Amino acid sequence: MRKSVTIAFVIVVGLMVWGLIALMRSPSTVEGPTPSPTPNTEVQAKQGKYLTYSYTSLYKADDKRYAATFSPFLPRNDDVVVGMMKQLVNDTYGSGKLTAAAPQISQREGQSYIALQGTDGIYYFLLIKDDTGEVNSMAYFKE
Repeated sequence: MRKSVTIAFVIVVGLMVWGLIALMRSPSTVEGPTPSPTPNTEVQAKQGKYLTYSYTSLYKADDKRYAATFSPFLPRNDDVVVGMMKQLVNDTYGSGKLTAAAPQISQREGQSYIALQGTDGIYYFLLIKDDTGEVNSMAYFKE
């Protein structure tokens, strides 16, 4: 029960953070808002597995950002966490997109991300941890 409440809370907070980031990045207009097509707000889910860990990737069709939740939570083990990040890139963007470079810490908009270099851009991950240090979810995107 505690884990499902924590996962739900993390997903809601993650979506709120992404919304705030998007709001801060969108340019304002002096002449007022212009009508735009109604975006697809339906959240879609894709399930997968890495080692003994199941994951669900959540995304919107018109958004470039993703959130993944894990069951069971990922342990405090860099090899498992980085392996999951690579699995998410392969599953979301296609296999063969990552270079052999090691993950790097990257600062963006006052937030620390783990960055993986790809052949078509950089993949950024924001880890969300439980009180124990286990990774229960992560947000990710490519630029």
